[in-house]
Amino acid sequence: MDSTEDWLQARKLRNRLVHEYMESADALAADLILAGEYTALLLETYERIRAFAQTRMNVSPSNHGTP
Repeated sequence: MDSTEDWLQARKLRNRLVHEYMESADALAADLILAGEYTALLLETYERIRAFAQTRMNVSPSNHGTP
């Protein structure tokens, strides 16, 4: 998962989970499974940003905010 479309879908999923009333337990369960899959996208992006900051911006590694 690396495309803009993936991010847009993740955002739509987040909005659905947070703002919509649960009408179907099956639909909620499917959305939660999908949210777990999108977690990898968020973690990979975080790691890339952190590596960029360390190598290109001279930001020293820190234990603050790291998962």
